[in-house]
Amino acid sequence: MADIALPPPAPFLALPGEPPIPWTRWLQSFDTFILAVGLTDVSAARKKALLLHCLGAEGQRVLSALESGTTSDYDTAVELLNAHFAAPQSALLRRFLFRQRHQLPGESVQQYVANLRGLASTCKFGALQDEMIRDQLIEHTNDAKVRETLLLEPDDLSLSRSITIAVRIESAAACASALTKQQTIADCPAPSPMPPSTLQPSQNDTLAAADSSTVMLLRRQQRSRPRPQAQTLRPCDNCGSHLICLEHRTAQPVVKHAATVVSVIISLQSAALLQLCQSKHPLSFTMSTLDQSHLKHVQCA
Repeated sequence: MADIALPPPAPFLALPGEPPIPWTRWLQSFDTFILAVGLTDVSAARKKALLLHCLGAEGQRVLSALESGTTSDYDTAVELLNAHFAAPQSALLRRFLFRQRHQLPGESVQQYVANLRGLASTCKFGALQDEMIRDQLIEHTNDAKVRETLLLEPDDLSLSRSITIAVRIESAAACASALTKQQTIADCPAPSPMPPSTLQPSQNDTLAAADSSTVMLLRRQQRSRPRPQAQTLRPCDNCGSHLICLEHRTAQPVVKHAATVVSVIISLQSAALLQLCQSKHPLSFTMSTLDQSHLKHVQCA
C-alpha cells in the first residue's frame, strides 16, 4: 500500500496566550497523526522531535521551561505538558459550564449534543451523564416545538430517542420553510411590462430637471444677446434737419420716450390739418399760415 501524505495537526500554541483548543484534544489529534503515518515504532527521540515541531514556537518555549534545562524523552515531555495544560479542575466548575451551554443560532441538534458530550466528559456525572445531556437538550434547545414534544414523552425517555425526535422536528421545520419560500415565489405575479409612455418617478424627475435646465439655458442666452441700440433720428435727405419734415418725410424716428411719442402725434395732427385746409382753400393756406416754429422745432427727446 502506498504511503499517504497527511498534514500534521495545527500548531498547539504558536503565540503566547490561551491555546485555541484544549490540550487533551490536541494530543489525541497528534497521536492519530503518528498512527496514520506509520511512526508508532520510531525511536522516542524522533517522536519527541515531531512533538516539538507540532507544538509551535510558544509551546516549545513552555516545554523548555518545564524541563528546567534537562533533556527528557517523549513520554516525560507529554507528562510535563499534561500537568501544565491539563491540570485537574473542579467538577463543580465544569458542571456550571455544562449547564450554561445553550444551543446556538444555526447549530443543529446533532452538533449541540456532541458539544454537550464533550463538556460532560469532565463533569464526573458517571451513570447519569446521558440523563444530564437529555435534560440539557430539553431545557436549552432553541426550538420551542422540540421542547414541547420532549416534555410530553414519558419519564423513561432515553437520550437516543430524544435526539431522534429532535432531529425529525428539525428536519420537518426546515422542509416546511423551504416549501413556504417556493410557494411564495410561485404565488408572486409576474411583473407586467410597463408601457413605453409610462415613466417612473425617477424618470419624471429627470425630465423635469432637464426642462428646468433648458429653460435656464434659454434665459442665459437671451440675457447674453446684445440688445439693439436705440436708433436716433436720421437727418432728412433734402433739408438735413432732424426735425420731422412734413414735405420730405424721410426721417424714421424711433420712439424712445413718452415725450417722443407725444411730439410725433402732434406733428402728424398738424400735417393732417394742413392737408385738409389746402384741399379746401388751396390758395389761401400755405405753410406760412401755420405755426412754422411749432412744426419745425419738434425734436425727439
